[in-house]
Amino acid sequence: MDFYTIVILIAIVLLIIILTYIGIQLRFKKDSSVQFPPVANTCPDYWVSDGSYCIVPANGKTNIGTIYDNTTGTISLTPNTTYGFVAGNTIVGNTVITNPRIDFSVIGWSSMGKSSLCQQKDWSNKYNIVWDGVSNYNKC
Repeated sequence: MDFYTIVILIAIVLLIIILTYIGIQLRFKKDSSVQFPPVANTCPDYWVSDGSYCIVPANGKTNIGTIYDNTTGTISLTPNTTYGFVAGNTIVGNTVITNPRIDFSVIGWSSMGKSSLCQQKDWSNKYNIVWDGVSNYNKC
């Protein structure tokens, strides 16, 4: 046999052995307990953070999903459907709230037998809100 033929045959056999080993390792790998993504943003994508609140973007802005009514253009969220929601043009204590906002750190998000992250994932998926680290969370 020619030298090059022998080298190529050995390389092919080694490649097959290595790929078989990798395939076996992947097949029998235990499920990792690492969550993905490892870090969640404070607010949904393109929303502005104001202290502990996330300001709801105006109708027609990016990443508002279905939180606004299509016919009236008014926000369809209420404190009963969204924990920590404060409507715009309301008075809280001595402060006038001009823009609607949501406090995602209130205790209500961790009620109902789920973690706050899983509750927020359900909420963001319900209203079609993209929220990196929450809407694609894989441990619920």
